[in-house]
Amino acid sequence: MRDPYQIIFLLFATFFSTTTSAQQTQTDYLNSDTEGNVYFARSWSAYGALARILSTGDWAWTTFLRPVPCLNNGVSDVAASSDGSAYVVGDAYGSPSRFLVMKISEQGDLLWFVAGEEVAYPKYSVALAVALDSSDNPVVVGELGEGIAAIKYDPDGNKLWAYEDDPTIRYYEVALNADDEVYLLGYQPQVSGYLGSQYALLTKLDANGTELWRRAWHLEVVEHPGGFTTNYPYSLTLDGAGNVFFVDLAYAYLLGLIEHYAEYFLIKVDDEGNEIWRNTVVNASSEPSSEINDYLHNLAADADGAVFASSFPSLFKYNADGTLAWELPMDTSSVLKIAPALSSGIYVLTDDSLNLVASDSSTVWSKITDYRDSIISDGLGNAVTFYSGSSSDYFVFSKYNSDGDLLWTINHTIESPTPDDDTCTDDDTSDDDNNLDDDIFPDDDSSSDDDDSSTACGC
Repeated sequence: MRDPYQIIFLLFATFFSTTTSAQQTQTDYLNSDTEGNVYFARSWSAYGALARILSTGDWAWTTFLRPVPCLNNGVSDVAASSDGSAYVVGDAYGSPSRFLVMKISEQGDLLWFVAGEEVAYPKYSVALAVALDSSDNPVVVGELGEGIAAIKYDPDGNKLWAYEDDPTIRYYEVALNADDEVYLLGYQPQVSGYLGSQYALLTKLDANGTELWRRAWHLEVVEHPGGFTTNYPYSLTLDGAGNVFFVDLAYAYLLGLIEHYAEYFLIKVDDEGNEIWRNTVVNASSEPSSEINDYLHNLAADADGAVFASSFPSLFKYNADGTLAWELPMDTSSVLKIAPALSSGIYVLTDDSLNLVASDSSTVWSKITDYRDSIISDGLGNAVTFYSGSSSDYFVFSKYNSDGDLLWTINHTIESPTPDDDTCTDDDTSDDDNNLDDDIFPDDDSSSDDDDSSTACGC
């Protein structure tokens, strides 16, 4: 999930018509499988990197990924499969760029990858997010070719379907419900109106990639309507009843772009696409951006249809009907990070403590910790915290159970790989057994018989 301050940076990038790579936003990505093993992915110089930390706290392996040797290979997301393998998505970036989808085995071996067709600047090709359906088929979203917004693959890398949309739309978050229906969250530039305006967009697909509905929002900062207003949605979250929550950041440029104002809307939508309620969250509304310190960070829904929202310095809970259940200020100098607990409550990470907060806002337990960057819930309901040290190759992971017991802490240094020879020749990839397309360098100029929108790696 993207940091809202980084989102504001992206808004400026969009306004000035620049191209933003996934490498300019979030850099560390965590996921867990059903056995409690943790997967950690990040971009690493010219490589993508994936590490597996076992549920016992042992560092199993680190693998460096550079399936396209002619470009820098970056990471945008990771999803853990039930068989111990993992899917990593990102891009081979530069000019041209190519989206990447990679599958890594339980032992850390690259099983296969798909690299999109080359796209030249100012356009971009990048896979931004991945989620798995009930059969461990990965659904990938991003800029995946002209008008291709999402692709579903089977576990062997075969394309099951591709969803085409307006090429101006950019989806960057994906979530699936219990029926394997797909929700896509992103934005679309406003067709008419002020330069720089854009809509928040939520689209639902069935399990076969057919669009069921689409909804758009163009919300304005209430006390400062007009001007260049940009909507940037994030933190796509589903509850057990099939309802959808997300945050819509409305960002207004006024007085010739000198003043900037933001307002954060928390929106709930049912499975038919009807907006159930909308709330303005936190007290950042209508303040100049330079004074906003209490932005809305991320969401977590519980089994009763309520939703928790984290900010600085408070945690909020909204009931299923949209009424505010409570606000809990916390002693912190940084934004709160949250993750759902299997018990009725929420893990809350401050700058120096990990807490389990119950549904009634009472604190079940609180543990003093060193500073941590992020938190996830593993597949067993434990809390896993993460820290990236001042050195880019030093990492700390800790796991706590729902009783607040520290199960383990692991400190690990990853040695950077030796850079590859960047000389690009046909032999670099043409006989790579991991490539899904064997006809990378055809003998003549004829096109491949394969109508897949993406091909295996070639320079």
